[in-house]
Amino acid sequence: MAFEMYNDDFSVEKLEIGKRDEFRVRWCTYRVISKLPEEKVKDFCINKLPPMNLEKDKDNLFAHEIVEFKNTTNNNNPKMGDMYIYRIKKETTD
Repeated sequence: MAFEMYNDDFSVEKLEIGKRDEFRVRWCTYRVISKLPEEKVKDFCINKLPPMNLEKDKDNLFAHEIVEFKNTTNNNNPKMGDMYIYRIKKETTD
């Protein structure tokens, strides 16, 4: 897979989308590159990458859960930006 420009601030690579494991858990994993601060990158991931709007489902037992969000480069290079891993899971009944 390859990075795709989402907009001027974010490039996104889909590593794993909706893959179900033996425990009926669906996984989505992304790599994101951005020059923006970490808080803005996390907000982008939560609100723009599918599945979206984790906040509105926080009381739902089967809502998506953020498993991992971390800066994997810590480059501090304003031209390059940093790379982040964003991983979520959702338990399913199917």
